[in-house]
Amino acid sequence: MRNFLLLSFSFLFSATLFAQGICSEAGNIIIFSNYDGGELNINIDEDIANIQIGICSYESIEINISGTYAENVTKVLYAGYDSGLSTSVTGVDDAIVDIELYPLSTLDDPDGNEYIVCAYECDTDFIPGGCNTVDQVTDYFLTELEGSLRFSYLQYGIFGTGTYDMSEGGNCCFGEADCILTVNSGFDQEICSGETVTITATGAETYIWTPTVTCDPPCATITINPTSTTTYFVTGTDDDGCFGTDEITITVNATPEALITEIDNSLFADGGGTYQWLLNGEIITGETGTFYTPTVSGNYSFVATSAEGCSDTSDVITVVVQSVADALFGAGIVLFPNPATDHLNISLFNNLSGQYHFTILNNVGETLKTMSFTKTLNTDEFMIPISEFANGTYTLLIKTNTSFSAKQFMIVKE
Repeated sequence: MRNFLLLSFSFLFSATLFAQGICSEAGNIIIFSNYDGGELNINIDEDIANIQIGICSYESIEINISGTYAENVTKVLYAGYDSGLSTSVTGVDDAIVDIELYPLSTLDDPDGNEYIVCAYECDTDFIPGGCNTVDQVTDYFLTELEGSLRFSYLQYGIFGTGTYDMSEGGNCCFGEADCILTVNSGFDQEICSGETVTITATGAETYIWTPTVTCDPPCATITINPTSTTTYFVTGTDDDGCFGTDEITITVNATPEALITEIDNSLFADGGGTYQWLLNGEIITGETGTFYTPTVSGNYSFVATSAEGCSDTSDVITVVVQSVADALFGAGIVLFPNPATDHLNISLFNNLSGQYHFTILNNVGETLKTMSFTKTLNTDEFMIPISEFANGTYTLLIKTNTSFSAKQFMIVKE
């Protein structure tokens, strides 16, 4: 008997319910749902970006979308039973239309069906029998679509042949019409590419985020790592079915790529922004130019910082600063072949006999191998095996009791 009375009531007063208007002016998602299907004519007469429409019914619906701003519609999702298997959508590109037959509900509600099939009552205390509660239908479309709720419109009987103007809104069937929560997701934020950010929403008991994020219920706090600037919408609800929405934009700033090169005993910085040179990981006071000429031996790098405050540290280059005597000593040392593959020959064209100590460093100054040889007047060439090393640039340090030199070589393997 209740269903019959409810049906009569919906025919008489649907216009009054519809006149309740817009739930959230910032929203872009609109939801229509009933039990009896029919012909649903939607006029998109407002210039709202990224309009997404969710429709639910037990019976088949002929959905016609028109209007000045129909091209703003980016998604139409039908979720229901479609008893006559004739549900259709016209007026928009077929590529943005998705018809899902009784998909699994996204909200576990003991008063509603576990599958999305129909909803027709705004009262959150109403037990709909074989249909869904308003909370289930709203939660489903807010989960599957991208954005926040602008309005919803529920009724029992067929939609009829009239036209529903988007500007008129709906009956805001998500809790009582005057039960709106103040949900706050905080201020917009800026991060650097690759960073994560934590957002906390307040004002409700459970939350749904769009775009969808992985979170632990009730999902008040989320940790995200957007790769580009993104606006996140949140809808919060309480146990009474009251709801509220908010949005927050996370601006992702590019991180510079710090590139260091060595040319003729000087180091050059590239990557944009400002620079700070480092020696062995410590700041070199006052050295913020695009190049630096080392005066002492050590491991050199720099930090590039963008105008937005994002920074990157370059690779490390090991620099050996030689005295005049060491430079003359090094002039008599030849490495070949260079590039090498599995061994490196060292020719010593000088008259210095005694112990020679060889150390191979990688491009960040780490010691990879050490060897020692004794040079006599009759020996001036040595060979060091290097087959265990990968392709790259290396430094060979040559030491005696009185002299020191450094030579670079490359390893290139096919």
